[in-house]
Amino acid sequence: MAPLTLSKMRGIAQKGKQSQAGVSVASQSLQATSHTIHEGGTASSSTFRAPFIAPPPLRSPAGLGVPGTAEPSSTASETASQDEPSQAAPQPQDEPPKQSTDKPAKAEPDVFTDFESRKSRIVDLIYQTHSADNLGEDCGCGLPNAQRTTVCRECWHYDATCSHCFVQSHIKAPTHWAEVWSPDRGYFVRHDISALNGHPVIHIGHGGTRCRFVGPDDKGFSFIIVDTNGIHSTRIEYCHCLDAPEKAEQLLQARLFPATFRQCRMAFTFGVLDSYHVHHLESAESAYDYIASLRHLTDGCFFRAPADPYDQFRDVYKIWRFLKAEKHSGQHHGIDKFFPKRRPGNTCVDCAACLIPGVNTSKEDMAIIAADPRFRHLCQLRTTADGNYHANHYEKLKEPSQMSMFKGSAYFAEQTEYDNHIKRALGKGDNLEASSACRKVPCSYLTAVNKQDKGKFAGMDVSGIVTCQCPHIVIKAIADVHAGEKFVHTDFAVARWAELQGLTDLDPELLGLIDFLFSYDISCAYRVNALMRYEKNHPEMAPIIEKFRYLIPLLHVQNHKDNCMYHFACSYTEGAGHFHGETAEFAWPYLNLFGGQGRQMCSGNRHDLYIVLASHWNFKKMIGLASQLYNDLLRADKLRKEKLDAFLNLCVVHYDNLAVWRLRDRGLRDTTHKDKEVRCVYRHNPSDLPSQTKIYNALIEKIQEDEVYATSESAKSIPAMLDHSLTIRRLCCKIKCSLAAYGVDKTPSLLTTVKGYRTHLRKSLKLLRQCQRTSIPQLGDIISASDALVKPSSEKPETTRLCIPSDLTREERESYRLVRLAKMEYDLLEGAAYDSLERIRTNVRLLSAMKVDDKTQARGQRPHTRNQGKIENVVLQQEIEVEYYQSMHSALLRLGMSPDNLNLRRLTPDSLYRKSTAAKQSLGVTYQTDGMAWTGGGIKSANERQSYRPVVNAQASTSASIVGTQSSQPLKRKNKESDKKGKKGKKRKRDSHIQSTAVAAPDDSTPAREEESKSAGWIWQAATATSRADDPDDISDPEVGRYLNEGDSVQWFRAEAEVLRWQEEWELKLVEFTRTISYFEKMETVWADLGATAASPGMAAYAKKTSNRFRELAAQARQIFQVQAKYHPDATLKGMSILEFITADRDKLDALMEKVASSTSRDELDTVLRNVVAPSPTHEEIKQIDGRTPLNSSSNPI
Repeated sequence: MAPLTLSKMRGIAQKGKQSQAGVSVASQSLQATSHTIHEGGTASSSTFRAPFIAPPPLRSPAGLGVPGTAEPSSTASETASQDEPSQAAPQPQDEPPKQSTDKPAKAEPDVFTDFESRKSRIVDLIYQTHSADNLGEDCGCGLPNAQRTTVCRECWHYDATCSHCFVQSHIKAPTHWAEVWSPDRGYFVRHDISALNGHPVIHIGHGGTRCRFVGPDDKGFSFIIVDTNGIHSTRIEYCHCLDAPEKAEQLLQARLFPATFRQCRMAFTFGVLDSYHVHHLESAESAYDYIASLRHLTDGCFFRAPADPYDQFRDVYKIWRFLKAEKHSGQHHGIDKFFPKRRPGNTCVDCAACLIPGVNTSKEDMAIIAADPRFRHLCQLRTTADGNYHANHYEKLKEPSQMSMFKGSAYFAEQTEYDNHIKRALGKGDNLEASSACRKVPCSYLTAVNKQDKGKFAGMDVSGIVTCQCPHIVIKAIADVHAGEKFVHTDFAVARWAELQGLTDLDPELLGLIDFLFSYDISCAYRVNALMRYEKNHPEMAPIIEKFRYLIPLLHVQNHKDNCMYHFACSYTEGAGHFHGETAEFAWPYLNLFGGQGRQMCSGNRHDLYIVLASHWNFKKMIGLASQLYNDLLRADKLRKEKLDAFLNLCVVHYDNLAVWRLRDRGLRDTTHKDKEVRCVYRHNPSDLPSQTKIYNALIEKIQEDEVYATSESAKSIPAMLDHSLTIRRLCCKIKCSLAAYGVDKTPSLLTTVKGYRTHLRKSLKLLRQCQRTSIPQLGDIISASDALVKPSSEKPETTRLCIPSDLTREERESYRLVRLAKMEYDLLEGAAYDSLERIRTNVRLLSAMKVDDKTQARGQRPHTRNQGKIENVVLQQEIEVEYYQSMHSALLRLGMSPDNLNLRRLTPDSLYRKSTAAKQSLGVTYQTDGMAWTGGGIKSANERQSYRPVVNAQASTSASIVGTQSSQPLKRKNKESDKKGKKGKKRKRDSHIQSTAVAAPDDSTPAREEESKSAGWIWQAATATSRADDPDDISDPEVGRYLNEGDSVQWFRAEAEVLRWQEEWELKLVEFTRTISYFEKMETVWADLGATAASPGMAAYAKKTSNRFRELAAQARQIFQVQAKYHPDATLKGMSILEFITADRDKLDALMEKVASSTSRDELDTVLRNVVAPSPTHEEIKQIDGRTPLNSSSNPI
C-alpha cells in the first residue's frame, strides 16, 4: 500500500469534516462582514439588505434535518451520496458495507501542491518588486532633469516616476513611503515624503495644498506621524488663514490625533488608532508590542533607529477608547433622555434578551405574567456573581495620579467612592459586614473562600475582580477584590448592577412584579445576613434583596455539602428553568488574556482596560444573541419532550403509588432532625441507606435460591422439558461469563466454580434428553446427530445443542409439527425475559447503593478492598443475568418476535443506565434520561403489550450485578478513543458481556436497534412481567426493601422536576426571543430620533447608520425565530401572542400531568395516556409564508 502524502491526508481530513452529521449545541460567533456592527469599526454600507443568518445547527438524529435548512440541489445530493454514508438506513453490523461501483472522483490538488509546482515562478515575481521598469528614463511630466527614480509600493500599479510627480500624486496620501532608486547602491532606499528632493512639506488644511499665507520657501517644522505602515519623521505646515482653527483642531480635521494639545510635535492617524483598537481587543496585543511592530515596519533591520512613540501612544489610545465607548453608547447624542431610569452617562453595552421594563417588556405584559405564579420565570431577572483572581493589580510605590476616564459611568464605580465604601464596611468594632465578610462558610470544600492562599496576593493591592453577569454571559457590573473574595465586594457589585440597570429608581409597583434569581458559588453563606448588610450599606437595595432567591452553580454545588444541592440547585427550584449559573466563568478565558497587562497598569488605566474589554465582549454577545437563543430554544424544546415521555412512562411503572406521591410537598426542606440533613422528596432519607453488608447478603440470598435445579428423574412433561431448557441456558451463561472473568483476573476459584456449573449442566442435559424422548420423539434423529457431534457428558457440555423449537427453523418446526410447542416456549421465554429485566433493575439500584456506601463509609484500604471484592462478585452475577437475557432474546427472535418490539430489545451497556438516587444530582445529568428499564419505550409501548403473557412461569432465576451509576463528584473528561481501545496491560477492566449468545443455534437475526445512547437506555422503561410486583423485587430484608421503594419515589419526583424545569426553560427562551426583537426595534427608533435631532451632519449620519444596523439585527432575529425556529404568527402560533401560546401549552401540560397523577387504576391511566397528542406545536411543519422559504446554513451572516 502506497504511503499517504501530506496532500492526501489533508484531503481525507477535509472529506471527513464534510461528512460529519452535525455539530455541537454550543453557540458559535457570527463572522463579521461589511454589514456587521463593528465596535471600533470603519464605515460600512448603509444600504439595507434583507437580513439572513445561519445559526449553528444542533446535532440531529440520523435522517432528521436541522430546522431551517434548505433542501440541497439534486447535484449536491448526488455528490453527497458518493462521499457520505447513508444516515437513514444503517447497515447491520454483520453485513459488510456495500462497495460503490462508481469510480472515485479525482481529488483536486490543494494549495500546497499547487505551490510546489509554481514555487520558482512565485520567487521570481517576488524579487521583481525589488526593481522597476524604465528606471533612469525621462519622466512623463516633462520637467527638466526629471528621471524615473521613485516608486510607491503601497499604491497599486504605480510605475516609476520622478520625485516631483510622486509628491503631487500623494498629496492625499502623504504617509506612503517613497522608494527611491540609488544608482550607486543598485537598490531602492526608503524615504519619507519630506526627505525627497526639495524637502516638500505636508500641508495641514486646504485639502493638502499650501496655504496662501505660507511662503513657497517655508520648510515647515519637524513632526512625527504614526500610521499603520510605520513611524514617519516628516515636516508639516499648518494653515495660517485669519479664521484658521487652532493647530490641534487642524490636525483632528486631517484625521490626525495629536499627542498633546500644546506645542504638538507628534500625532497618530485615526487609522492606526482604529487598527490597534481591533487588534488589541481581538488578540490581546499590548501597546508596547504594537509600537514595536510599527518600528519594524519602518525599518526592518535597524528597527531601533525610528522614534519610539510608546509613551505618547498609551495616552492617546486611552482617550481614543473612551471616546469610542461614548460614541457607541450614544452619549454624544444625548441618549439618556430616552432611558430616564438608567444611570446618567451609562456607557455599558446591555443585554437585549434580559428583562428591561419599558424597553423590551411593557408594564402590561409584566402584570399579565406576574398574575400567574406558574410563569414567575418569565418576569424574572437572573444574575450570576463570580470572582476572577487573574485580574489582579500590583501595588505601586508611586502610583500615578491618572484616574479612570470613565469616572463611574461604566461597569466600575468611581475609585474614591468604592474605596470609601470598603473601608466603612470592613471597619473594626461591631460592624456587621466586618464579621460576616470574614466568617467561614459551612461548606468546607469551597476553595474560593476557605482555601485561598493569601501568600499569592503578596505585593498586590487588588487580588482580582468580581463581576455580575446575566445568563446570556453579558457582564453587568465589576468590582475590585482586596485580599480575597469577601461578601462586601460582591455586595457592591450587585448594588452597582442594580444602579446601572435603573432598578433602584424603579416604581415599587413595577418592582413587585419582578422575581430575582441570584446564583453565586457561596450562596449558602452569602444569603445568611445579606439583607442586614444591604440595609446598612446599600439601603436603597433592601427592597430588591428581600425578593432575592439564591442558587449555587451546578458545578460548584458538587463540592458543597449535600444539603446545598436541595436548597440551592436550579434543578429543584421552582421557576429556575435551566439556570445552571456556570456562565459566570465563561468570560474569564477572554479577560485572562489581558491579566498580565492590567496588573502592571495604574489603577485608572486598569479599570479602563476591563471596561473596554467588557463592552467588547458584550457587544459580540449581542451580535450573536439570536443564534444563541435559537440553539437554546431547540435544545429546550427537545429535552422537555424527552423528559415528559420519561416521566409519563415512570407513571406507568409506578401507577399504584401515584395517589400517595402526588400529595407530597415538593417545596418542603425538613432540617429538624438531629443530623441536620435535608429531608425532601428529591433525596433519599440519609439514615435509611442500607449498609453494604445487608445489600450483599440480600443479593447472595437470591443467588443461592436461584442455584436450585431440577433433579427429578421422572420429569417427563413438556413444561418440565422447557423448564430444563431455561436452567441449561442459565448454566451456559454462567460458564461463559465465569470463564471470561477468569481470562481477565486469573482467579483460581473461578475454575472451581465453572467445574461445579458443568456438573450441574450435565445432569440437566441428561434430564432434558429424557423428557425429549418422551415428548418429541419425532426429533430423535436430530437429537442423535447433535449428541454425536458434542456429547452432553463431554468436558465442555455448554456447546451441546438443545434441540428445542427455538433451535429449529420455521420450516423445520412446521415439518415436525412443533408449532404449538414453539408457542409454549415463546410464552415461557417471554415471561422469563421480563423477570430477568426486573432482576437487572433491582441489582442496578442495589449496586449503586453499595458503591455509595463504599465511598462514604469505607475508611482505609482494608474495608475498601473488602467492599470491592463484594462489588466485583455482584458485577459478575449481573453479567450472567444480562447474558441470560440476551440468550432468551435471541431465541425469541428466532421464534418470531418482531425486531421492533420496544419492551424486549437487545441490551447494550447504555440500556442499564439509571441516574443515581442515592447520590445528589451530578453535573450534566439533566441532559440524560433514565434507560428504558425505568421509563418505557414510549407511551404506547408501555401501555399496550406487544406479545402474550406466558401461562406457566417455571424458570429458575438468579441474581446479577450492574453498570455503575453516576457519583456525586464531577466526572473527568475521558478520551473516547482510548476508552474504545482499552487499557494496556494484563489487569484490564472487565467489560460487560452484553452480546447475544444463543445456547443452541447462532443468532442470525438483526436487532432493531444496535446502538443506544444513555438518553435511551431502554430497560428502565420496559414494562415488568406483572405490571409491578407488590413485594419490592423479592428482597427479604425490610430495610433494603424500603430503600428500593424510596428510590422509586425519588426517581419519580426528580423526573417530574426535570419536566417542569425544561418546560420553564423553553417558555423563557420564547419570551427572550421576543424581548430581543423588541430591544433591537426600540434601539432602532431611539437612534432614528437621535439622528433627526443631531447637532451636525456627521452625528446625524452616524445615528442613522446605527439605527439601520439595529433594524437589520431585529429583522435577522425575527427571521430566525419565525422561519428557522418555526414560530411564525400565521403558522405555529396560529394568531396567538407568545404569552397566549405559552399559557395554552402549559395548561395542556398541567392537565395531562394532573390526570396521570390522579389516576386510580391502571386502566384509567392507560386511557389518559392513549389520548395524549404526541406532536407538539413546535414540531408542526411550517409552510412557505409570503413566498419565503427557510434559509439554509450556508447563508452569510449579517
